[in-house]
Amino acid sequence: MYSAFFAYSSRHPAITYTIPKAIERINQEAVDPSNGVVVTPWVSQDVIGKHIIDEVCDKIIESDLFMCDLTFPTPNVVFELGYAIINRKRIWLTVDKNLWEQDKFKGQLGFINTIGYVAYENYHELANRFLQAQPHLQSDDSIFGNFLKTKAQGIRDEPSILYVKPGVTTDQVFDLGRHLDGYQSHRVLFDDPQEVSSRPLEWYFENIHGGLGVVTHFLDDLRENKAPYNLRGAFVSGMAYGIAKPILMLAHSPYQAPVDYFDLLQVCETPDKCILHFDNWVTQNREKFQTTLNGFKKHQKKAKSEAILKRIDLGQYVAEDEQSRLSEYFIESPMFSEALSTSQYGIFVGRKGSGKTANLYRIAEYLRNMFKSPYHVCVIKPIDYQVNGIFEIYERVLPQSTTSNLVETIWKSLIYTEIARSIYFEIDSQIGLRQLSKEDMEYIEYFEDKQQLIHDGFAVRLETILEQVKGIDLSGTIKSQEVNVAQALHNRLIPDLRAQIGQVLSNSDKEKIFVLVDNLDKSWSRQSNLQMLSEFLFGLLSAADAISKDFQRSSSRVNSIDLSLIIFLRSDIFHYIIPNTRERDKFKHTYLNWNDKDLLKLVIEKRIKSSLDPKDRDIDVWREYFVGRINGSPVNDYLVGKIIPRPRDIIFLTKRALSHAINHEHDRIEADDIELAEKDYSQYAWYTLISETEATYPEIESILIEFAGSTEIVTYEQIESYITNSKVEVKDIRALIDLLCEATFLGLETRPDDFEYIYQDSKREILKTLARKVTDHIKSERFKIHVAFHPFLEITS
Repeated sequence: MYSAFFAYSSRHPAITYTIPKAIERINQEAVDPSNGVVVTPWVSQDVIGKHIIDEVCDKIIESDLFMCDLTFPTPNVVFELGYAIINRKRIWLTVDKNLWEQDKFKGQLGFINTIGYVAYENYHELANRFLQAQPHLQSDDSIFGNFLKTKAQGIRDEPSILYVKPGVTTDQVFDLGRHLDGYQSHRVLFDDPQEVSSRPLEWYFENIHGGLGVVTHFLDDLRENKAPYNLRGAFVSGMAYGIAKPILMLAHSPYQAPVDYFDLLQVCETPDKCILHFDNWVTQNREKFQTTLNGFKKHQKKAKSEAILKRIDLGQYVAEDEQSRLSEYFIESPMFSEALSTSQYGIFVGRKGSGKTANLYRIAEYLRNMFKSPYHVCVIKPIDYQVNGIFEIYERVLPQSTTSNLVETIWKSLIYTEIARSIYFEIDSQIGLRQLSKEDMEYIEYFEDKQQLIHDGFAVRLETILEQVKGIDLSGTIKSQEVNVAQALHNRLIPDLRAQIGQVLSNSDKEKIFVLVDNLDKSWSRQSNLQMLSEFLFGLLSAADAISKDFQRSSSRVNSIDLSLIIFLRSDIFHYIIPNTRERDKFKHTYLNWNDKDLLKLVIEKRIKSSLDPKDRDIDVWREYFVGRINGSPVNDYLVGKIIPRPRDIIFLTKRALSHAINHEHDRIEADDIELAEKDYSQYAWYTLISETEATYPEIESILIEFAGSTEIVTYEQIESYITNSKVEVKDIRALIDLLCEATFLGLETRPDDFEYIYQDSKREILKTLARKVTDHIKSERFKIHVAFHPFLEITS
C-alpha cells in the first residue's frame, strides 16, 4: 500500500470542502493492497504539543507522493512543496480551474511553471483524475532525481550565502542589502527579482545544495504586492530546510507566520534587528560554513577525474553573480575596444543580458591591472537599494517643473564628489605602502574637514544636494537660474573639488580618469514615475559632455585632466528618455549588439575551455561535447538560431542543455537535451520580455498571452484582435507594436516572406522603411514572432 500527503490552503471554503471529499473517495476506492494508496491531508496530523514543522516534514518523507493544491497558493503550502521536491518526492499539483487565475498564478509562481498540474472543478472530477492517473504508481523519476545523483555541475564557484530578496526595497531590505554587499567573511549571492525576474528550479538547487546557507526575506502583511516574493521565499526556504542547510527567514513586522514554519522565522521591527539576526546566524553556523568550504575544495579536485560533462563549468549567466571569474572567459567585443578608446564621453546602450555590466567589470579590471597603470578608475554603480533611494528622494523633493539646467548641475555635483571620494580612498589605501607626496597629504587633509563627502553614500549625498536646492526660484531667465542654483549649492564646492582633483593627479603618475556609470536602471519599473526618472537620467546624459570638457580646461588655479565618462544604459530606457530620432543624434552612443554569430559561439567555447586542464584546451569543444548536427544544421548554428542574440541567452540555453545531458547520464549534449533546454529558455526569454516592457505597459503580459497557439506570422489585424480579447485598454496600438518590435518579440517583414528583427539600433529606421514598402506592395502588414518564444507560447511554424 502506497501513501500520499495532500497539502492545501485552508483559507477558501470551496477548497476545504472539495479536497477532503476527494480524499475520502480516493481512500475508499484505491484500496488494492499492492497498488492502492492512502492519502493523508495536512489537517489530520497529530501535532498537539509537538514541533509542527518536524511532524509535517516527517509525514512528507514517509509518503510516496506529495500532492499539493495551488488554487490559492500560500507560503506554508509552497514551503512544503519545496521541501518535497528537494527530497525527491513525486509531485502531483492540482488547481480548481474555475477559481484559480492563470496569469496571476504564473506571476506569483513563475519558479515552478515547468511542473505540470491537474485542473478540476469539483471533488468528483478531482478524485477521477487521480484514480485514472494513479500518480503514486508512476515510474518517472522525481523532478530532481537525476540531478541529485550528479550533485552539481562541474567545478562550481566558491560556495556563497544565497540572499533571496523581495522586489520591494523597504528600509529593512535597503539596510540588510547594504550590509551584505559589504560583507567580507563570505561571498553573498543576491537573488534579485529586479535583475532576473525568473530563475529555473535547477539554479536554486545548485546554489542551495552547493552553498553555505540561505537567507530569505519576507514582506509584511500590509503590502498588497507581497505574494510573489513571499511565495518564492517560502519555496526556497523549504528546499534549504529539506537538505538541512543553515537557513535564516526574516520578515517585516507585522507578519503572521504560518504555523508550519513559525519557529523558523524571525519577525523584525527595524532594519537593525535584521542585521543583528544575520550576524548572529553567521556566528552560530561558522563551523557548518567551514565544512562546506572544505567539501568544495575536495570537490574541485575530484571533478577533474569525473565524467567528461561534469568537468564543464559554464559559469553564471548574470555578470553580477560571477564578477571574480569574468576575466577567465571574457569576450573582447568591438564595444570593449571602443569604450577603452573613448576620449570624452560615451553612452553604451544594450538590452538586459547584452553584456553592459560584464563590460564595466572587465574595463575597470583591465585599466586597474595594467603595468604601472596611468589611469584612475572611478566606478559609479549604486546597488539597487541605493538606486531606489536616489529616485525616491528625487521624486519627493523636486517639483515636476524642474529645469534641465538644475538637473545637470545636480549630476555634476554627484559625479565630482564621487570622483573625489574614489581618489581619496585610493590614496588612503596606500598609506604605509609608499611615501605619500605633499599633494597627497594636502588632499587627505582637505577631505578630513568634509567627512560627509567621504562617508555618505550616493543616495545620501543626493538628498543633501536636493535639500539645498529645494524651493529655489526657477522662474527667471536661464542666467538667473544658474546663479540661484550655484548659490544654493554653495558655489565653491564644485570648483574646489575640481582644483583639488587636478592638483593631486597632476603630481601623480595618473594621466587620465575613467568614470564608469552603471545600474541606474534599477528603479525603472511599472511603479515608477517614468517621466521624472527619464528627466533625471536625461540630465546625466546632458551633463556628460560638459563634465569631460570641464576637466580638459586649465587655468592658473586648475590643471587640465583627461577624463572619459562612460555610461551604460538599458536600451528600452534610452529610447524612452530620448523622445525622437533627431534628439537622439545629439548623444554619442553605441549599441551593444551581438549580430556576429561567431562571437556568440566563442562565448560558449571560452567558458568550456576555461574549466578544462590547459592541456585539453586545444580541442574542438563542439565536436567533443555536443551532438554534431540538429535538423541538418551544425549544433552551434542551431543554438545561436534559437535565441535572442545576447551572451546571457546563449549561456542560459547551453547551461540548461548541459544540465539535462548530465541528468540523462549522456556522454555529450544530445539533441533531446537541447530540445528540453529550449523550453526552459523560452520561459526565461518570456519573463525577460515582460520585465523589459511592463514599465511602459503594466498589463503587457495579459496582452501577449493572447498570442499563445497562433502561427508564427501574424497580421496587424490579428494583433488588434489579441488586444481586444485581452480586455486591456490600449490607446495607441501602433506604439505598442513598435515596442514589441524594439523588444524583438516581433520581426518586421522587410521583403516579401523575409522578416528581420531590430537587433541593431542603427538599422531601426531602415527596417521600418523597408517594412512599410512591403506593406504597400502586398497590401498587408505582417510580423513574425521570434523563435525564442515559440515553445513557451506554443507557436506553430
